[in-house]
Amino acid sequence: MRRQVLCSDARELAAKALEHHRPALVWVGILTALTSIVPLILGAVGLLRPGAVPPSTPTLQADEAIQALGSVLASAGLRAVGSIGFLLLLALPLSYGAAYIGVCAVRNERTRTSDLLLPFRRPIAFGVFALLLIASGLVPLVAWIIAAVAVGVVVTLAMLGSTPDPADMMLPMLWTVMLVGVPFIFISIYFQFRLVFAGIAAIDPSCGRLGGWASTVLSWRLTRGQNLPLSWVAWEALVALGASVFRDFGLGIVTRGLPEFVALFCASYELLLRRLQAQSTSRQGSQ
Repeated sequence: MRRQVLCSDARELAAKALEHHRPALVWVGILTALTSIVPLILGAVGLLRPGAVPPSTPTLQADEAIQALGSVLASAGLRAVGSIGFLLLLALPLSYGAAYIGVCAVRNERTRTSDLLLPFRRPIAFGVFALLLIASGLVPLVAWIIAAVAVGVVVTLAMLGSTPDPADMMLPMLWTVMLVGVPFIFISIYFQFRLVFAGIAAIDPSCGRLGGWASTVLSWRLTRGQNLPLSWVAWEALVALGASVFRDFGLGIVTRGLPEFVALFCASYELLLRRLQAQSTSRQGSQ
């Protein structure tokens, strides 16, 4: 399925869903935004709180600089654990329950508010998927911390003979940590991208009663070779979301942007699932 085909078909399917089920997609979009933004806000507040980053002092020594860097990374790790708990117990179940309601809208089926709780009715299957999804982001994060500490020590030792003030090492060390993390961020994004549909598949009756691992495998199959097409759909959804900010005195993001964003995401899942099911049927018919 080429980029143009997926984009145009997703746009058409999303438009039909918005025409017939806009109210449901509006509140689904609001809920999806809240479950996505709240963890980011909590993380930002924790990072910007006083004392989150140790201040640089003229008497700071090399070992103290390394210790301060370790303290920053440890604090970030604790905040990450808190965010993971929130995601696992509340944000992911609610966001994927909302996504399934969006899928029903795309299929022009009846949308039911009670479907929001579908992930809680399949706790084992959804829980396994959620753990796999979190692990796909956590493993690169741990690797980032290990690499950052190692590189930070090297940078500190390299600067000992070039800077008269050890306090000047803090900013280069922090920048080094950020730069070292770039590859790990892209690795995490790649795996999140490939597993993004597994949460819907785990609760979607049309997929059968898949377990957490089976739904993850299905998402991997759905997204195989679809990185570029799905990236363009995501870009179109983001453009629609950004443009809606300037409509209807800012309320357009609620009435247009978020519903269209969710509809495009759910339409992509439905189209790729249809294609995979058609391929499976075709193979069975040819045997």
